Amino acid sequence: MTLSVELREYLEARVQHEHDLVETRLAALAEALRLQHSEYARRLDELNHAHAQAVQNWQRYLPREVFDTNAGAAESRMRTIERALGDLQGELRASQASMRAWGAAGAVGVTLASLVISVALKVWG
Repeated sequence: MTLSVELREYLEARVQHEHDLVETRLAALAEALRLQHSEYARRLDELNHAHAQAVQNWQRYLPREVFDTNAGAAESRMRTIERALGDLQGELRASQASMRAWGAAGAVGVTLASLVISVALKVWG
């Protein structure tokens, strides 16, 4: 059984066409793999960069235990300062009451004493 020339040429052309399709598919697959590889590399680089940024951020913040300890100490100092301020306000009120009791004579006396002190400092200072 012999094949006619036309059938043979047709089959050879068909086989060549299928061969070309397979080659094209393989080239497209290779290109797809290359692109996928470059995309994975890009994403990995971004993740590494994000990790480095996260580590830097973690270094900027205090652990909760350290914050709580320092916050407790700051609150204690604040209460001490508030008590001292209250004591000073009480002493100021007492001084103001005393000044009112002395009246104008007390104010003149304080002014004269200030003047004498400033003159003395200029003379001796």
